[in-house]
Amino acid sequence: MFGGGQESRTRGVSIGQALRYLGVKLIHRPGSWDPPRLEVIPIKDLGRPRIDVVVTMSGVFRDMFPHLISLINKAVRLVAGVR
Repeated sequence: MFGGGQESRTRGVSIGQALRYLGVKLIHRPGSWDPPRLEVIPIKDLGRPRIDVVVTMSGVFRDMFPHLISLINKAVRLVAGVR
């Protein structure tokens, strides 16, 4: 579950866990203000099956972190092969 206060306190650890379960990693460009790029980790490199993720969030999380909701959506669509 994602709550606005939890993400602030953990500095995004739960989002990172969800991405890791899905088998997706963030690619940051050092010195750039561009948003990070998402990359699907190939199964052979992941070494395990992908894990389904169910996201339950509070209204506070939705209002405070719309960019993270978009990031999770992109990750799920990437893994599912949906554009």
